[in-house]
Amino acid sequence: MKSIQSARNKRLNIYHLIDFSHQRFTADGLTSFGNTAVFSREPKEAKEIAASADGIFIHMGSTKASELEPLILAGIEANKRGIPIVLDPADAAHSSFHHRLVKKLLETISFTAIKGNPEDMACIADVTWSARDTNSAEQDYTKRESIALRIAKQYNTVAIVTGKADLIAEFSDVTANHTGHPYLARITGAGCLLGSLLTACLTTDTPKFIAAYEAAQFFGDTAEKAATLYGVNGPGTFTPHFIDALGGPLKH
Repeated sequence: MKSIQSARNKRLNIYHLIDFSHQRFTADGLTSFGNTAVFSREPKEAKEIAASADGIFIHMGSTKASELEPLILAGIEANKRGIPIVLDPADAAHSSFHHRLVKKLLETISFTAIKGNPEDMACIADVTWSARDTNSAEQDYTKRESIALRIAKQYNTVAIVTGKADLIAEFSDVTANHTGHPYLARITGAGCLLGSLLTACLTTDTPKFIAAYEAAQFFGDTAEKAATLYGVNGPGTFTPHFIDALGGPLKH
């Protein structure tokens, strides 16, 4: 877990361009982890903020066409500086309009990692996805693996397809993270917080593929530990314990 410890020690400044409703949870989680979150979708300051950030995370959920400019400005600056930039193509599968917004970013910016749920990741990989099509765990795993590998190759990036097992791919390599807890799927902003921690880990000297795996593994393992704590009875009581656990001691 070298990337986790290193990211904590660096006291990073991560620039987030994400939906407003996810900002509080993401900020609390990243702060507990040991870093700082900055939020803005103002075009007039996007480049300036990106110029001093250690990494950038873009979450496309609820993004309007009028909000695309600061994302592009921040992304271009990140590429220019060589700092990590992570994309979650959230809502890409929601409509053809939103899909085009995501594609515009992918055509303009080189992303260090692309992370998302199977439906959105399948959409940007131009693969048909339906949960009803995968009627066994083995079929689900195989299809998500192919999506991850396709995105990794097509966009020269680290691809993370989340799910019961998170699949991480780079070039022709793929690995799975099996840690996690069902409560994560029942709280708002879990995907944003994972993307935030992933961005932080990608700023370290750890190889990108390994850093991505460690971020997913740490996130899931922390959720498992938090769910067992006294007083946790559901997603509502789980959330503050999870935030606390993100700043807790690491396994050795």
